[in-house]
Amino acid sequence: MVSTGAEVVTLVAFLIIATAVLILRCDIRYRILKNHGLDDILVILAWCFAFSETSLIALNAGHPRKANLKIFLCTLLLHNFTLTCSKLSILVQFCRVFPSPNRTAKACRIGIVVLVINALVQTVLIIFHCQPVSAFWDIQLLEEGRGICSSSKSLFYPSSIANLLTSIMVFGIPLPSIYNLRLGCKAKISLMIVFGFGFVDLILSVVRIVLTSISDPVVRETGGTWSSLESTIAIICASAGALRPFISQSFSRFLFAVRNGRAVRSTYVKEEVDGTDSRSGESV
Repeated sequence: MVSTGAEVVTLVAFLIIATAVLILRCDIRYRILKNHGLDDILVILAWCFAFSETSLIALNAGHPRKANLKIFLCTLLLHNFTLTCSKLSILVQFCRVFPSPNRTAKACRIGIVVLVINALVQTVLIIFHCQPVSAFWDIQLLEEGRGICSSSKSLFYPSSIANLLTSIMVFGIPLPSIYNLRLGCKAKISLMIVFGFGFVDLILSVVRIVLTSISDPVVRETGGTWSSLESTIAIICASAGALRPFISQSFSRFLFAVRNGRAVRSTYVKEEVDGTDSRSGESV
């Protein structure tokens, strides 16, 4: 896990954005709507894991490889916990939105079980990737034949593919119900923005899979940076749904400003054509 200064700056910038989005979400849920729940707690936990992941990468950039490998093991676990909590937050939020007899609610509960099982399996695979565990960062154990590790692809391929599939599952579950809803233009646009963040997360998952398949170690090691980006984007995705009222209101204000601007311009043009001043009512 080799991180350059530019990569660290990028990670910190995205973490700041995710933090701002989370603060806005909490303000809406806790202060304005007073409608907070388990999904809010889960996304806050996800932010804590993402903050720890980014902090470890930033504080240990440029350190010796042995120290980096220790940190890398921790960031893999934190990345797993971040994505799991973010996706659980989304599904729990869907469970609150859709009534219990609804098929979508049942699918969400099944999805929650799948996410928990996936998180447990990935945690075990990460921790016991090497035997003993210290062989993950202690190269000397491998050189002396006192330790053994599975191939890196056997760790990263299942993880990346599982994250991609669970992301598709999470964002695909509510689509049939949302499609059948009769929504106004503003609501549809706000939902498009919410799912737009989800597609960004899917793209990052695909990028990680591609980087895992590249043989060049310099290129492949940038996967850690993309993983951290995926963590912060996941938090933004999990919070985007709660920001829908804010997005809808902002879009309404934008439309009002545009229409008001057009009305002012139309009045000005009419005055120019008629040669009158609307303020005085006299000819110019």
